[in-house]
This record gives sequence, structure tokens and C-alpha cells, in this order.
Amino acid sequence: MLNSNALSALYHGTIESLPNLKEISIHSNPIRCDCVIRWINMNKTNIRFMEPDSLFCVDPPEFQGQNVR
Repeated sequence: MLNSNALSALYHGTIESLPNLKEISIHSNPIRCDCVIRWINMNKTNIRFMEPDSLFCVDPPEFQGQNVR
């Protein structure tokens, strides 16, 4: 449960270092939608994202308000 923690990114390496992680909640964070977070949409993980419809980009401006997934 990492929702509402002012996280702007979640690195793929961080997820890979937690082999037993099955699901994660990162909604309600100011996610910067750049190359760091791109792995979420590249099918490079089996992690289930809780409340994926509540995960929005805040930066860069051209992606503000768009769903991360």
C-alpha cells in the first residue's frame, strides 16, 4: 500500500527486488509519466495494480490527467 505518498515514480528495479510482491497500490500519487514508469505498460511484470483506474499522470503537462495504464 503506497497510495497517497507523494511518489512521482516507481522504478522497475525496485519491483524486481521484491520477488514475492503480488500486488501494489500506488494510486493517488503525483506520477510523472516518463520513461521511468513506462515499464508498467510494457507487460514486464505480473504485479497486480490495485485500483488502476485511479492512477493518473500529473507530469509532463501533455499527459496530465491521463490514466497511467
